[in-house]
Amino acid sequence: MVTAMTLSLVFAIVLSPPMSARLLRPRPGHIRFAPARWFNSGMDRFTHGYGAGVRGTMRAPLLVLATLFVVLGGAWWVYQRIDSSFIPTEDQGVVMTQVSLSEGATTQQTLATVKEVEDYLLNEEGAAVESTFASLGFGFGGSGQNSAMIFVKLRDFEERQDDPSLSAASMAGRVNLRFATHRAGRVMFMQPPAIPGRGNTGGFTMYLVDQAGNGSATLKTAAEQLVAAARQNPGVSNVDARGTDEDSALRIDIDNEEAEIFGVSLSAVNSMLSVIFAGSEVNDFVLGSLLRPVIVQAAPEHRMQPEDIVKWNAINADDEVVPFASFMTTSWEPVAPTLQRRGGTSALEISGSAGEGVSSGAAMDAMEETVADLDGGYGSAWTGISYQERRSGDQAPWLGSLGAGDFPSTRGALRKLADPVPGDAGGARGGAWGARRSVAFRSIK
Repeated sequence: MVTAMTLSLVFAIVLSPPMSARLLRPRPGHIRFAPARWFNSGMDRFTHGYGAGVRGTMRAPLLVLATLFVVLGGAWWVYQRIDSSFIPTEDQGVVMTQVSLSEGATTQQTLATVKEVEDYLLNEEGAAVESTFASLGFGFGGSGQNSAMIFVKLRDFEERQDDPSLSAASMAGRVNLRFATHRAGRVMFMQPPAIPGRGNTGGFTMYLVDQAGNGSATLKTAAEQLVAAARQNPGVSNVDARGTDEDSALRIDIDNEEAEIFGVSLSAVNSMLSVIFAGSEVNDFVLGSLLRPVIVQAAPEHRMQPEDIVKWNAINADDEVVPFASFMTTSWEPVAPTLQRRGGTSALEISGSAGEGVSSGAAMDAMEETVADLDGGYGSAWTGISYQERRSGDQAPWLGSLGAGDFPSTRGALRKLADPVPGDAGGARGGAWGARRSVAFRSIK
């Protein structure tokens, strides 16, 4: 927008005056075409009246400037109090469903939940839903056997347009309430983004940034507090934190001092663990016309359980066998399935949408206020279409300033007056100097 207005200003100053001087040449004699005479007569009265008004305002320049500042101040005051919005979420005939079960849920449990959701959609929401398609093991918050996505295709808009309750937003709101307290896990219904590629879902998307470096566990707790507080605000809805679910991971602790006492290096331990779980190529052999690798790896029954690890041995510097149990311990700990960062800082993605009758800008302001109320020095950063909305909003003052500066030049160029009144652009004066009179325009004396 700023670029377009700048080009308009340049063209109005540079090109319009020469075009006026060339096209609007004086025509001597009486004009026989009656509509042209009527137009000239009306334009003469308007031009002289306009000139008289401008001359009157120039006698009190301070009053004019004061009035201008009052108008600009009033416009800025109104601008600050109008709710902002970018691109509204549209009914695209598709609704996405994110299924996230508790940590440790099996594929069979996830599949059972997906079938339950699909049966409800096809039977209870059959007036709006045409078909569903599910994908197991995939989700916006991470991949795993406890995650799934359901893509819901709605009926043609012509079949739903007469009933507002069959819209994508209404249907998503109803089913979100229906599955809000599902015992198996979290089921969220979302609309796709208004602009493909700008975020994963419609509504707003932000990051809760751990600016103080409090740690992943504290960040997860803060995200849960943020979601709980936001759900109490009627200005936002469907708020959800992605990446807060945790998986269990086996932690292997190696006592470096004990390992050094036994003459075992960390590289030897890592090499042995790599052979046990991933295998290592030690040779090749010829099978027919193909060269096949020889891979050494622990048998499945000796690497399936956590206690199997400490049963293995390492080779020390003296080629002696040292049991892992002499310097190694194992334990289970929760870990995040994905590592999210924003600008190199730990962060968690938060998504949601504006409440009914609330603009997206007001909903984003409410989320920023909620983040500011959190303890721990957390910050917020917008992404996707929400980032574009914030960025476009920051350009509004520049657009207003450019428009205010562009108005006199554009007005003078478009009027193409031969002798502009005070306050018009000087560029129009030189270009159209010779056009003292034309069919539609004439100068002011």
